[in-house]
Amino acid sequence: MANVESMVRKAHFYIAPWYAEGVTKAPVMTREEKKAWYEKFEADFGSLQRNREKLSVETLQTKYAKSYNRLITDLKAGVDTLLDYHIQTFVVNGLPTHPLDRDGLERFVKRTNGIIREETAPGRLLEQAKAALIDGLDMEKCWELVYRIYERIEQEAFYPYWMRHCFRRNGRVYNDIIDKWWRPVQSDGSERWTNEDGTLYDVTHNGRHFHAFNFPPKEAAPWENAAIAEMPRCKGCGAPILWHKTAAGKLMPCDPDPVAYWERPGATGKVLTAWTQYSERGRLASCDFAGTPGTESGIGYVPHWATCPNWRDFKKN
Repeated sequence: MANVESMVRKAHFYIAPWYAEGVTKAPVMTREEKKAWYEKFEADFGSLQRNREKLSVETLQTKYAKSYNRLITDLKAGVDTLLDYHIQTFVVNGLPTHPLDRDGLERFVKRTNGIIREETAPGRLLEQAKAALIDGLDMEKCWELVYRIYERIEQEAFYPYWMRHCFRRNGRVYNDIIDKWWRPVQSDGSERWTNEDGTLYDVTHNGRHFHAFNFPPKEAAPWENAAIAEMPRCKGCGAPILWHKTAAGKLMPCDPDPVAYWERPGATGKVLTAWTQYSERGRLASCDFAGTPGTESGIGYVPHWATCPNWRDFKKN
């Protein structure tokens, strides 16, 4: 059998709509580009510090106006890039999403866009960050203010989405984005997401660690009045199910745990695709559930009517 967990990581961290929706304007920077940008940003800030130590602002703005204004323009552009870097690193590449929850993702992206529009308006956090850097010569404060934009996104846009995917299942809290179970506070004070058997895990994605203790389930998010719902159950057999949307926009009851599959026309197995080599989602495919590791077609969810012992009752109705 395939390593389902590694495939879940691929599927559940895919967030292409960010760029289509305009959350971040800048293309993803390579490691070399990030290094070059940061070195220039630090060098420009060093030049500003030295100029201000030697000359008054009035002299810089008059006698050396052309070079000084160019330096200020470059620094402001650097802060804009810093915000894009935070959005790319902590939101686009850092926050996990479910590949079949298009409606939830759209609301998540819309809220994120709204927060960015608010905080890039005159007088808000981005302008304050530029003032801290240029007027206050405080690089640390600048970074802190830009990071606060990300914190707003996490709390006000991501957490409502995250809570949408937390369920009570068999007396415990389960999250279907990461396919993990919440372990409450232990004697050592720790609490975190774990595998079903209680063993710990960490996910590495794009070189970043998504630690198991990140994003605890919140019983109530004040802006949503959100509470952790019981996982839906099949009315025929009582087994836990989750409703996933097909590519055609229809809801389909599925078994909650993701599975690896090997697509084969005519096979008796059925799966609702969540991730494949071609990034197809929400397609009902015929498949086998065993095959050569490393050759699987993707991961998906088994329609519950394929496993429900009472499926005939529903077909009759």
